[in-house]
Amino acid sequence: MSDYTLIVWWAGAMSACAKNVAAMNSQISADPDPQSPQFLKLRADLAKTLANVTSNTRDEFGQPWGLVAMDRVSGSKATARVQIAGARFAFARSRQEVTAAVAGSASE
Repeated sequence: MSDYTLIVWWAGAMSACAKNVAAMNSQISADPDPQSPQFLKLRADLAKTLANVTSNTRDEFGQPWGLVAMDRVSGSKATARVQIAGARFAFARSRQEVTAAVAGSASE
């Protein structure tokens, strides 16, 4: 599957999820009872949509683009570390180290 096709599929999948979340937000604003039949239906619809996304996710999502997309969607909350090693070169950084370095250079 090409990157373009994968991105188009991902956009459609996230659009479907967004519609489910928006419907749930509207329901919560109107009636915050999590046991109401409408809330339960909307929650089931969202679960079904997410299950569909999961079942249709291709191997390409294990490659860099998919990993970056999932990281961005999650708010970059996952622990991340890069390590590159060779005969004459070694490099390792964590997300926290990079964030601290960027914040430090921005204040200079």
